[in-house]
Amino acid sequence: MFDKSGINSKISNDINSDLWKKFISICASGLLAVTKTTYGELRELKETRQMMIDLLTEIYQLSQKIGIQIEHDFLDKTISFIDSFPYDSTGSLTRDVWEGKPSEIDYQNGTVVKLGQKFGIDTPINRFIYNCILPTELKARKK
Repeated sequence: MFDKSGINSKISNDINSDLWKKFISICASGLLAVTKTTYGELRELKETRQMMIDLLTEIYQLSQKIGIQIEHDFLDKTISFIDSFPYDSTGSLTRDVWEGKPSEIDYQNGTVVKLGQKFGIDTPINRFIYNCILPTELKARKK
């Protein structure tokens, strides 16, 4: 139907893998919120760049433990993709946290922490981010 309508579409061969790939990359938004940086600022400081890489690695390792089929060079591709983002860009979760609005922290980094506990994968960077944002999130949800 999409093809007949002229809409470019792609049917996934492995929807779980595709969802996890998207999930891995969006979880960096919590790190932006905690560090109060844009993607460009985060990338240019070696310490926060390494935190981003460690965060992504934790989630990738979790996906592998769960049995999600993601190619081995995915992290390098994801880091290159994030490196292409405009310097001043952020994520919606980042902006929501900065503005004191409810965010997706429970569904993003919070899910990583919970699944990490369930499957025996340590997720210290994701846990740190989740725990740092949680007080702000609880205040925002009470409004």
